[in-house]
Amino acid sequence: MSGHPFDIPPVPKGRWSDGGTELYAARWAAGLTQSQVAARLKCSQATISRIEDGSTLPSLEQLFEFCAAVELVPADVCESYRREWALRQEGQL
Repeated sequence: MSGHPFDIPPVPKGRWSDGGTELYAARWAAGLTQSQVAARLKCSQATISRIEDGSTLPSLEQLFEFCAAVELVPADVCESYRREWALRQEGQL
């Protein structure tokens, strides 16, 4: 793992959301495991997995803590979630 932001593993198939994918990529680029992020957020590794795969949305507090851990701007991740929501409303997802 080189840590370069564009050197990320392929996103596994599943229910990946734009916001979750962004969090996954940033976590991987930061060289952190799901368990390490979970410890910072005081939640389970399974919760981090569900946030990243889009099967659950993070709380606002979880989103801010996750972003701080991986050096993302929360507003950028919120925009990813907003775009996904808009596509779902239009029936495109």
